[in-house]
Amino acid sequence: MGPRRACILVLIAATLAGCGSDDNGETAETSGTDSAAAIGQDAEAKADAREFTTYAEACFVDQLDYSACMEPDGAQAEAPTAEMESADASTYTVVATSDSGNEFRVTKAKSGELVRECTTAGEGGCPADGAW
Repeated sequence: MGPRRACILVLIAATLAGCGSDDNGETAETSGTDSAAAIGQDAEAKADAREFTTYAEACFVDQLDYSACMEPDGAQAEAPTAEMESADASTYTVVATSDSGNEFRVTKAKSGELVRECTTAGEGGCPADGAW
């Protein structure tokens, strides 16, 4: 089993472990298959964002400038939901758009900190605080 597939399985298992009541009183069972589908779609987008982030960091080792890493090659070119939205010498933002409509962002700050945010807080695979 490849590392990407294992990561997706771990994400799905972790997400399912947290299933239960939400703010509107629905449970994972009663909210229907749309919620389950969105969680799976979001897990794929998160994995693509992480994969592209890994590519960007590896590329930086050779290029010493994230803006030279905007266009992936090899396996990262096959991560259809992710793209590098912006980059300069020391920072970047990777965005992966899920089929659920959610966007997952990974932003590298000048401090080196990675910030992971999603646009539909509390829905699908996006936690209530919008950080993943």
